Amino acid sequence: MRQGVTKEKVILSFLEIAAEKGTGGASLSDIASALSIKKSSLYNHFENRADLVNETTRYCASFLQTVQFKITADCDSLSQLLSSALNRYVQLFESYPLKEIFTYIESGKFYSEEIMAIASALQEKIASEFTQLLRSAVSMGFISSPTIEKLDIISKTAAIIIYTALSKKDFSQTPLLLNLLSPYTL
Repeated sequence: MRQGVTKEKVILSFLEIAAEKGTGGASLSDIASALSIKKSSLYNHFENRADLVNETTRYCASFLQTVQFKITADCDSLSQLLSSALNRYVQLFESYPLKEIFTYIESGKFYSEEIMAIASALQEKIASEFTQLLRSAVSMGFISSPTIEKLDIISKTAAIIIYTALSKKDFSQTPLLLNLLSPYTL
């Protein structure tokens, strides 16, 4: 086996090919070719293709748990704050390997309960991050403080808007987010 080919490199290669051809279209031969190894060498890391898919799913879940969105709150207006947040998500989700991971999750969430759970966890993470963003907006005097229940609803709705924007690659959602917060705008 070629030196330097790790389980993670095989998974990342699979994700790249799956992003291009779809999960079903990413063959072991394609992966081996991309890694410049023999197809049989893949079996040093995985029992079979199903094992590779299962390990890839676990890898995606683990990777997404480590992602830090870190939206900065250094803005002069609510619109600027929301645009900054959307731009940060775009930057993250257009970077390697997050783009490939997101594509894998989006293409598999209707076929796998495990992948659907990952997609849901990602939405929850975005909602949690948006809650922090709203708290910053309150402290910066951009919006009044919503009740805890409303804060939760707003954050979950914003997470759906952001997640949908990412999946459709439509990043013009700042007006929709502003509209969501309009009752609280000072």
